[in-house]
Amino acid sequence: LTIEDGVQVLFNANQYFNIYGHLAAEGTAGTGVVFAPNGAVTWSSMSFRGTGSADLSNCTIEGATNGVWGLSSGTIAISNSELRNNSYGVKGENGVVELASVSLHNNSTYGFFSTGAGLTLLDAGVTCNGNSNGIYVANVPGLTLTAGVTATGNTGTGIIVQNCNGTVIDNALVTGNGSGGFSFNDCGEFTLGSGNVIGGAGQENGWPVTITAGSSPNPSCVIPTAGNVNNDIRVAGGTSARSATWPHFAGLDYIVTSALTLNAGGVLTIEDGVQVLFNANQYFN
Repeated sequence: LTIEDGVQVLFNANQYFNIYGHLAAEGTAGTGVVFAPNGAVTWSSMSFRGTGSADLSNCTIEGATNGVWGLSSGTIAISNSELRNNSYGVKGENGVVELASVSLHNNSTYGFFSTGAGLTLLDAGVTCNGNSNGIYVANVPGLTLTAGVTATGNTGTGIIVQNCNGTVIDNALVTGNGSGGFSFNDCGEFTLGSGNVIGGAGQENGWPVTITAGSSPNPSCVIPTAGNVNNDIRVAGGTSARSATWPHFAGLDYIVTSALTLNAGGVLTIEDGVQVLFNANQYFN
């Protein structure tokens, strides 16, 4: 299906669009293609299933439960587009989502949420602002986000990564996020490069980095010791049997804010010089 520039597609309450083929909605700057509610209602989603795929350019997608929902094995390419005021801007469970110059903002749950879909950033123009949480990616080993992404002013966390061993993130602007800049949950080893900007004067995150049991910062990680509300590594509990290492970073302690559990078979190595500090009533099983 080809949807031409200037078309508005309006959905009644709870209605959806299932795509098993290919959707081409390629507008132009200043006009574009709009997918929106028909009045003061919430529509369901554009849902890609089977081998469904898409090229969406200069589109506005708003007012849905899941603006773009990737369940297919295909590639959903979104460029020069805005996904706003949805519950989830993009929700991916399979396939690949490619983003270039895309704004995901004011979405009430996540700007981008993936539980298995690969995320490819094609340029540094992807922004996640003013959402509940910015980006969440789970179950994508070797996740690499180095083209540059902006996650600012989200009430929760800017970028959350779960169960993605070998993650590398660099050149990201992550500031002003209420709960924290990054969260790595039972993630295995991850690396934060020197090109990231994490907080700063007037742009503080709650914490620069949060980890849970099973997450292991690579010793080469660059984590700031100033410029955030709390200038340490937060350990937010969790349960894992994954082996991990907590390296020593000068000027940073590990602050346990929730109880954590290391299950049988797991090995946690805490390096020389590390301080692990516990908040009231917290513990380590």
